[in-house]
Amino acid sequence: MNMIKIISILLLILTGCSMDLSPNVSNASCDELLSLQDVQEIVEENREAIDNIEKLSSTKSIWLEIDSSRCQGNGEIIIYYGSEQERKDIVNSIGNSFFGAPYFMRNN
Repeated sequence: MNMIKIISILLLILTGCSMDLSPNVSNASCDELLSLQDVQEIVEENREAIDNIEKLSSTKSIWLEIDSSRCQGNGEIIIYYGSEQERKDIVNSIGNSFFGAPYFMRNN
């Protein structure tokens, strides 16, 4: 863990604030993102995996969408979740990318 992250964590602990330190927040540059068409194909090809992710919530608070607003012609996936446990379950289920497509998570 680098020194900046360690100091940030210590400051958060001392001030009582919280911060999502998830490695799954998309920090990808536009050049690193897949084309919008490729992301759409990945989502379509993995519909069953999406259904399984959405079933992690009994309250229907998990869903997925494709976003292309940040980088014209490129896309990334936004996964919405309702609780910290759901976020952890999603990360454990899919890892750091969704079948090669960058994603970030947003609490809804």
